[in-house]
Amino acid sequence: MDRDLASVLSTNIPPNSGEIVALKTRMEDLNTTISEMRSRLRELETEFEGYRGATSALRRLPSEILGEILLSLPLSAQELVNFGLVSKSWRETTLLTHRLWSRIKIGKPRQLSEQSYNSIVTWFGRSGAVPRRLEILEEDSQRGRCASDDCHMLNPIVVKLLTRGPSLDELVLLCKGRHCLRRLVNAISSSEAGSSGRPWDGIRSLQLDFDNDSSWTTRSLNAVQQETAFQSLPRHIGSLSLNFPAMEEAFDRPPSAAFISLCVPSELLEGLTYLEITCDWEGGHVLSVKRYKYDPL
Repeated sequence: MDRDLASVLSTNIPPNSGEIVALKTRMEDLNTTISEMRSRLRELETEFEGYRGATSALRRLPSEILGEILLSLPLSAQELVNFGLVSKSWRETTLLTHRLWSRIKIGKPRQLSEQSYNSIVTWFGRSGAVPRRLEILEEDSQRGRCASDDCHMLNPIVVKLLTRGPSLDELVLLCKGRHCLRRLVNAISSSEAGSSGRPWDGIRSLQLDFDNDSSWTTRSLNAVQQETAFQSLPRHIGSLSLNFPAMEEAFDRPPSAAFISLCVPSELLEGLTYLEITCDWEGGHVLSVKRYKYDPL
């Protein structure tokens, strides 16, 4: 540093015009040097991170253990795909861990398209021989009850998945209204099966959740007892879960719940190894279902 500038910096004497020019020139030089050093620091930090990554214990983990770690994480579909983009070995790990690809949750079935169908087929194709689980829900809480021309179960892709799609072991359905399940069953029955059969017929575990927006009446149910959707459920299921809406939500007159008959066929119940019913309705309809399942006579 110039000796004259040092004296200016060490005192409170105002610099003259020549010293001001010299001070500003020195500031520009220092700013240039700082920028260069910061750039160099970033380069060194990047190089350091590369060395640290190369020596990371995570890189030395066997793919089997890394796969188990991934299975323990609540990864979304996009997060799983992104993980496979990190490196070739990590992508191979995801593809070798078939259970990562064995579950799909569809939250907005009305938005499904042919492209969605192809993506689901590809996704399940990576699951190998692992049992597959498909959840078809309706997460749009603003839609309320379904109408026959706007039922999420009637999306052609939903029907296609259950008639011509990949084989399924577990299926979860959220029915927004009392007719949703019947519409779906009728659509499946009238659709052509794929070359390897209908996935619907091979389901081993079925969970039916009836949303609290559902509306139930004794008149409508009694009128269709002989064609109830429960009569057309897959006959080979071993596990059945029925979750009905709260009585106060489902009935305009809650006491009328006592007169509901669920009409679950005894042939279906007799083949079950697991039965779960969530229902707070008044009456003995739940007991009548359990009698078919557990009556030792």
